[in-house]
Amino acid sequence: MARVIEPVDIDGITFDAMINKTTTYESHVPYYPVEDGFEVSDAIITRPEALDLTLMISNNPITFRALHGQGPGRVQEVLARLREKYFKREPVTVTTTNMTYEEMAITVFSDIESLDYGDSVQLPISFQKIRSTERQMTEMTARFVGAANVTQGAPAPTAAQARAAGGGGDSRGSALHGLATAAGIFR
Repeated sequence: MARVIEPVDIDGITFDAMINKTTTYESHVPYYPVEDGFEVSDAIITRPEALDLTLMISNNPITFRALHGQGPGRVQEVLARLREKYFKREPVTVTTTNMTYEEMAITVFSDIESLDYGDSVQLPISFQKIRSTERQMTEMTARFVGAANVTQGAPAPTAAQARAAGGGGDSRGSALHGLATAAGIFR
């Protein structure tokens, strides 16, 4: 059976062929010791997916010659573009014939020269999915309850009131001490 040559594109850099591809999905199960002498777990933490490729690039490509051309400097040009992407530390999109991986970071690549392949290079390269989150903010109202000299439901003092009450330059000097003093909890 003939081996199918699969092209790969990394943010507009097209390689001649993909030799192999491994997508790794990994989870971590944290364990906690209990007094009975064994460990228990109550969670599965999924780690970002990883992608390992071995790609082929040549000065005289068999595939995509009409699209990308050929010449003695093609391999070095592609490697230079890949190095530039690596050092920019920006996410890339990796496209194979059957899958697209978005928001991937280049974690490892090696530009290996080999006499076995003439003017071609087999390039091992690894990626990891970047997971990001958005920051969320919320407002909270503080209320002091239970102190004998504080009125129930009284609004919390402002930062300016706390400073005026001695929280700013006091030797005990924390903002929390200043707020507590302004609220009448400390004297």
